[in-house]
Amino acid sequence: MTWCGRLVACLVALSLLVLPALAPGPAAASVAPSSAIVRVLPTPLSVFGDKLRRAAATTPAGAFPVEARPGVTAWTTAGAWHWAAGFVPGELWEMYRATGDPQWRRLAEAMNTTLPREARDPRPHDLGFMLASPYVPAYASTHDATYAALLRTAAVTLDTHWRPGPGVLWSWTAPTGHTQVIVDSLMNMELMFWASEHGGSPTLAAHARSHVLRLAHDALRPDGSTVHVLDYDTTSGQLLRTFTAQGFSDDSAWARGQAWFFTGLMQAYGHTHDAALLAASRAAARYYVDHLPADGVPYWDLSMPAGTSTPRDTAAGAVAAYGLRLLAQNDPSPELALGWRAAASRTVLALLQPPYLAPASHPAVLTFAAHGQKGVAMQEETSFPYADYYLLKAMLAAPPLGPSSWRWGRGSSPTVDAVRR
Repeated sequence: MTWCGRLVACLVALSLLVLPALAPGPAAASVAPSSAIVRVLPTPLSVFGDKLRRAAATTPAGAFPVEARPGVTAWTTAGAWHWAAGFVPGELWEMYRATGDPQWRRLAEAMNTTLPREARDPRPHDLGFMLASPYVPAYASTHDATYAALLRTAAVTLDTHWRPGPGVLWSWTAPTGHTQVIVDSLMNMELMFWASEHGGSPTLAAHARSHVLRLAHDALRPDGSTVHVLDYDTTSGQLLRTFTAQGFSDDSAWARGQAWFFTGLMQAYGHTHDAALLAASRAAARYYVDHLPADGVPYWDLSMPAGTSTPRDTAAGAVAAYGLRLLAQNDPSPELALGWRAAASRTVLALLQPPYLAPASHPAVLTFAAHGQKGVAMQEETSFPYADYYLLKAMLAAPPLGPSSWRWGRGSSPTVDAVRR
């Protein structure tokens, strides 16, 4: 049996074990006339609507939700400088893009007051997270040239981080002669590709492509796990060392970093169709799936043994679910695409249930997002807006319910999810 065949068979067995515990109602399982089992997802509006409206109503002007601890009813906020500032505006724009309901556009535009000024700040390395997350869907749904110009400006600003020796864009301030890059940076290359394709310089795409190809090679270990931080010689471009700042150890696989890696590569693959990016993304996604617990929600570090002392990370799970959706949509192998789709489904279905789904009084959709520093995971049922954002993206990327939904399972009977549109 091929690896993907074993993957699908494993996911089938695990998904079937989870299904009996699912709550009845709009999200209950449906059994197709064929051997497939299709779970109809709740609508994004039913999951995100009230919480996004509340966030928009309670967030002070010029501030943005960045974190929520247990027991609170409102987000902790920060200024537009925060790397997570763009995610709730991004959710609002994604809701408008998906529904066409003008309320979401009004709420998104009301949060635009200070975020655009960050497009000219050369200090952040996360301008893609900050500005592409809200303004790519804003442009897609409005075709307002203001948003395209803003994204081009931000891409040019981010390109000031370019270092020709290693052929990458730096992430963190480093000692003289060193260029340090984190795997999270792969997600920010979407801004560079998009800007180049919408009136910006071809150099932006060329630099983004160099960056993703270098990390696809250097950040991927032979077993498919990924490193977190890469330290290059700025002049020669030589890779000097790799280490972690947020995982268990320098040799471990920090789950969210693993998810950033293959999701960022698949975003880049959508622009380049470079086979090397697909191959690296497949390898990292395979390692990720192989190290998941039964319900599909990862531990903080994939190298850690399962146990109560090792926290789960719903943020990593949400990012990975979106990345697996991209793999399912773009992998030219139908067999592999089916495996990626089943893996994404398993995580999304788990995240939409307690204990990962936050109570109605909580400002966030997801809780149990782990964060930490090297060797130490800190978790207090924390919520972050990027976990919600990528869960929404994963849900919106689910295939629409229809005749094709039933055909996915023939021959292998995976449990998959779909959405009514």
